[in-house]
This record gives sequence, C-alpha cells and structure tokens, in this order.
Amino acid sequence: MTQKYFFSAEMLSEWIDPESIFINLYAGKDHAFWLDSSRVIEGFSRFSYIGEAAKVIRYAITDGDIFSILEKELSKIRIPKTTYPFLFAGGYVGYFGYEVKQLCGFSNNHISEFPDAMWYFVDRFFIFDHKEKKMYLGCLTTDKKDAAHWIEKTKTILQKGLVSNERKKEVTITALQLELDKTNYLQAINECKMYLHKGESYEICLTNRMRGISYENSLDIYRRLRQSNPAPYAAYFHDKDFAILCSSPERFLTLDQEGWVESKPMKGTISRSTNTTADRKRFLQLQESEKDRAENLMIVDLVRNDLGRVCTIGSVQVPELMKVETYQTVHQMISVIRGKLRSTVSPIACIKACFPGGSMTGAPKKRTIKILDRLEKSARGVYSGALGFLSANGTVDLNIVIRTIVKQQENISIGLGGAILYQSDPEKEFDEMLLKARALQTALTQTE
Repeated sequence: MTQKYFFSAEMLSEWIDPESIFINLYAGKDHAFWLDSSRVIEGFSRFSYIGEAAKVIRYAITDGDIFSILEKELSKIRIPKTTYPFLFAGGYVGYFGYEVKQLCGFSNNHISEFPDAMWYFVDRFFIFDHKEKKMYLGCLTTDKKDAAHWIEKTKTILQKGLVSNERKKEVTITALQLELDKTNYLQAINECKMYLHKGESYEICLTNRMRGISYENSLDIYRRLRQSNPAPYAAYFHDKDFAILCSSPERFLTLDQEGWVESKPMKGTISRSTNTTADRKRFLQLQESEKDRAENLMIVDLVRNDLGRVCTIGSVQVPELMKVETYQTVHQMISVIRGKLRSTVSPIACIKACFPGGSMTGAPKKRTIKILDRLEKSARGVYSGALGFLSANGTVDLNIVIRTIVKQQENISIGLGGAILYQSDPEKEFDEMLLKARALQTALTQTE
C-alpha cells in the first residue's frame, strides 16, 4: 500500500544568509545541494533551496530509462497543489547529463566519466525567498509529528547560532588546457561550416572541454564563483565522488502548478567593458547583431516546436524575443517561450520531449546532434544537461548546465562552446568560447 505524503513549511522569524546555512549544516555531507538564485531576476529567479539527500538515485545510461524510473518514484509521493509562494515542495533534486539524449531518440557516441543522471530524494530542506528576505523550513513526509519534530529541532540548532567561515585566500591550480586546442577547434568550426553549406544543419552548437588540476575544496571554489559571477540558476551539487559548481544564467524548463511550461534559451554573447559608455555600446552591438539575432531566432523556433509537441494547440507564445540581459562579465541575448502543457502529458514526459535543450544542440536537432557526435571528441557529461528540481506537487525547474565547473577529486573540467552559423568567423567563435570560461577561471585562480 502506498503511503500518503503531505507537505508543510514554517516561516522563520529571521533571515540567515544561505551561504552560512550551507557551510554550517551541509558542508560535510556526502550528498548535499544548494539550488542558488545568487542573482535575482524579476519574474525568473527568486528562491533558493538547501538540503541533503534522504535517498540517492545514481544512474548510468545502461541502467534502463531514468525518465521511467523518476516517473514511478514521483507517483509515490505526489501531493495536491500547494499554496506557498515557492514551487518546490520536496521531491527530487539533481541533474540529467547530456548523454541521456540517447533515451530521447538521439544518437550517442560517447560515454561520460560521470553518472548520466543523479537525483536526490529530498524531504527536509531550507527555502530562501530573496525578494521578501524570508526563510522557511520545508518538510515532505507521511508523519505530521515527524515533520514538527524536525522543524523544532532545526530551529533549536539555528537559535544556538552559526559559526562564520571566511573564504580561503590562497589558491593552487595548474594551467587549464583545452581538449581541442585552437588549431583543432578552428578545424572543427570549418567542418561545421561545411555541413551548414550542404544544408544539413542551420546552426551547430559546437563544444569543447577545458581541464586542469585543483587541490582546493570544491565549496571554497563555488563560494568565490557565486561572489564574482552571481547567476539566477546557479547551483552547488555535492556527491561524495564529485561536485558540480554551476553559475548558469539559462533556464531549460519550468512548469508551474497551473500547467504552464516555460523555457528561456540564451543565444548571443558579448563581453562587458569596465567603461560605462563602451559597455553600453557593446550592449547595443549585441542587440543589433544580425548574426546573434539569427542564432537566437533559430533556437526560438526549435523550442517552439519542442513545446508544441506537448502543449495545447495555440498556447505556445513568445513573450520575450531577443532581449539582452546583463551579467557580471557578459551581455547575453535571451528569449522566452511558454505554453500550456496538455493534461495528458506528465512533467517527466514534457522534459523528455524537450531534452536536450536546443540552445546546446542547434537546429534541426536530430541531424545536428549526429553531426556533433562526429565532431566532438568526448562526452559532454553534466555539461549541456539540465539541473534543478522535480517537485512532489508536479512542478519543475531545471537550468541548462553552462558556466559550470565539475570537480572530481583534484580533476577539474569545464565545458565550453558556441553556436556556429555559415556566416561565423572561426577566430571570433574561438574567442567567444574562451570568454564564457572567464568567470570560472577567475573563481579557480583569484586570490583575495
């Protein structure tokens, strides 16, 4: 007999900085997470969540179908709609790696060194409302007394006070090396252009990897990263064997309790200037760039098509088209596509229909992924996948895993890339790829 779950949350009387909560209560845990809206963008990012796993699903592509596994697990804990301002009501926190595309009808030539997916069952956690500066304790459980006991116990711990923890000032890291050096990456871009010239693709999102060595604690690196490059869909996901340090500005999918699903693809990047006038010129340069607008529009059409497969007819809209947003080191061009999910389509089925995010593949998706499998020399792994939550109340919020460091013991890997069009300048594309690593390299190498 399936047990009935319910969710309760209690708002606390004071605000405590999320970083302090994580450091004091979760830094030493084998399976902890921090979904970190370290930069709030009105209408897109407002809440952060911190907690640890009560159970872990560690998945490789040979282990069956992770979508079916999660569908079954979520059916056991499904609860009615909640009335809190935040969406996550307990459930699963984790990621789908890029190679999970094999389950979505796409080719797959590479095997990742990391789990192809990992999901933590989360039943007790902190919620932070950055807009209202309010903090909650959330509990998903079958036993109301158990929920009350955990909340009171946690409040007692907080009342005793938390210890401050300064970030380390000394950093040790070897030079980062590109998997495809400049010569080979430029060659791969020219091969992309050959496929584009033949009409086999319209846009190819070619990626590369940067690798290095760091003996520093992954949390210390992440703390510097969120300080120097705050992002709306950032995350620190810690497993006993590796850690994901993510400062993503891009949303893959969100699904609310009314069935509205939304994607926020990002295509078009330009570096910022410390000079205000020059920075404004760069903003306008990106806004008016024919090449970047073409990149963005192709992905908008692709995402509209993906959502059209799972949404009610006529509901798919584009409320934001080719809008430029400003971040710490770059300006980015974004669009927003949304639609009303059909009542017969589950949240998991919606994710599967849209995965992987079109901004990380190009268009048309199926043929372009085959080209990428041929051109790229290794698995993307966590990079280019999606990380976030699958809630017991049927809601979803997943980012696109970009601007991310993955640390396994002392080994560092960073995924990088960019969209290649027929009119792309290979040298400029190479420079743009390196630009996307700048904030990550700073977090790995800066001293305070």
